[in-house]
Amino acid sequence: MTGGSSYGERARANKWDQKEYTGLKERYESLSREIASLASSHASEEKEQALRHQLSGKQQELSAARADLDLTKTKEAKHRKELAQICTNLDEAERQLAALEQKKSADDKEVKAMQAKCDSMEDKIFAAFSKSLGVASVREYEDRMLRETKEQEEHLQALKAHEAKLRSQLQFEKTKDLPAAIQKLQKSIDDDVKSLEKLSAAKAKSERASEEMKAEAAKMEAELETTKATQESKSNDLKALKKTLKQASDEIAKARSKVAQIQAELEQHRSTRQRTFQRARLEEIALPMLDAEAETSAAPKAKRKRGSGPPTPAALSDELQMSESFSASGLVGSNTLDGGEASAEAASSQVVEGEDLVRIDFSQLEDSDRSSNSPRLEGEIATEIEELKREQEGMAPNMKAIEQYDEVTSRLHSIEGEFDSTRNNAKSITQQFHAVQATRKERFLTAFNVIAHAIDDVYKDLTQVEGVPLGGTAYLSLEDPSEPFLHGIKYNAMPPAKRFRDMDQLSGGERTVAALALLFAIHKFRPSPFFVMDEIDAALDNVNVTRVAEYIRERAAPGGNLQFVVISLKDNFYDKAHGLVGIFRDRALECSRTVTLDLEKSGGPPPVSAA
Repeated sequence: MTGGSSYGERARANKWDQKEYTGLKERYESLSREIASLASSHASEEKEQALRHQLSGKQQELSAARADLDLTKTKEAKHRKELAQICTNLDEAERQLAALEQKKSADDKEVKAMQAKCDSMEDKIFAAFSKSLGVASVREYEDRMLRETKEQEEHLQALKAHEAKLRSQLQFEKTKDLPAAIQKLQKSIDDDVKSLEKLSAAKAKSERASEEMKAEAAKMEAELETTKATQESKSNDLKALKKTLKQASDEIAKARSKVAQIQAELEQHRSTRQRTFQRARLEEIALPMLDAEAETSAAPKAKRKRGSGPPTPAALSDELQMSESFSASGLVGSNTLDGGEASAEAASSQVVEGEDLVRIDFSQLEDSDRSSNSPRLEGEIATEIEELKREQEGMAPNMKAIEQYDEVTSRLHSIEGEFDSTRNNAKSITQQFHAVQATRKERFLTAFNVIAHAIDDVYKDLTQVEGVPLGGTAYLSLEDPSEPFLHGIKYNAMPPAKRFRDMDQLSGGERTVAALALLFAIHKFRPSPFFVMDEIDAALDNVNVTRVAEYIRERAAPGGNLQFVVISLKDNFYDKAHGLVGIFRDRALECSRTVTLDLEKSGGPPPVSAA
């Protein structure tokens, strides 16, 4: 709040004017000294010429000012003459008015005197008449007769109206057809009697149906008891079956555990076979291998044997003569990419594209050696291997080959461990990523559904106006519901009594109301303790300002958990607030000050009822 002035301000203003005058005077003296001290005549002439031009301009301005002054003086003299004439006319009019008022008062006195004379003459003339009637004067009699005549006329008009009403009622009664009305009533009574008979018959029928339903209910209760007994027996049978099923499940679990143990042993043997094969290749040991034609002819036999029930001894002999196919360069102990154990067929398929599979030929072994796992055979083989190693040493081979092989094998195992660890970490991180992605989508859709459900009601409350009690319509929609984060959200709002348009085609006030509706809808999902709003009513008209203020007042009612701090320049907000805070400038201190007003303590606006 600003305005007014004080003695201090006027004193400072006068001081500033004196200071400016002093500064200008000093500047004038300084310029005069500079002009006097100039040694160059050319500069002096130029300055003199400039000053002469300025002087001639000032002289022209002075001439124009003098002409204006003369014209102003002429107009002033003319106006003074006109003012004197007006004053003279005013005095004359006042004198005439006083004379007319005196004449009017004299005329009034004369009229009163003449009226008194007339009244006295009437009293003398009608004295006997007034005395016979018992009145003070004939004028009293005339007034009484006038009142009585007026009352008689009013009473006569009322009697005539009542008579017309009675005549109309009589005419209506005469035109009414009483026999037809009686006949109509009799017909109505007959219809009611027939309806009563029908209802009685329906009641008897309903009673019979009720008895039948009771009998049927008793029968169903008996059946229910029988069914319950049957159900109990079935339940006992089901319990026995569940017990049997549990035993079978335990046996299956044991069998699966045994199968898993066998598969683990099989994988261990495969790993041992792979390491042995790689070591044999590294030591350039020639192993008996099956050629492509033998593999092609053996594959259909193996497939037929797998699907033809228990293997025969001949089939077992054929299978023992050849091993399963495997990659010659496969990793030692590698499993599937998903971290689980692969079957023999899956393990055989984990090869580099274009690489051939190898298969060892055991047909050169004796039948007893192929089917025997005795320690004697292993000892003989170990002895033979030691003899071969001694022969190798006598042949002066590369003595570092085994160390190199061990080093390469250890590095291979290390790389395999790192690979498995990295693969497990990648799998874990991928699972965590998908879990976070699913949680993010779930939380987003939860918030979106709540806000989309609430925004229409909030927008209707903000846009309810006279003539359109339901308000406008607003809704949110996802551009891609399956992947909401890849695309956006579309917000549409249709003000009351208007056709549908895109958001960018709405006016500034309509967009403001839509934005407030979205804000309050978000608040319904995750409430905040208070709002700070800066001139949200800048683009709103008076109707929308009042409606928004009432809506905020309803949400900030006493006992609620929501507060609003609104910065506004419109009084429609002021009378809906609980308190006001004003900011003004203190000119004495050259700073801003605040004033507060509690409208509730000072008898502020009444509470707004919920819409």
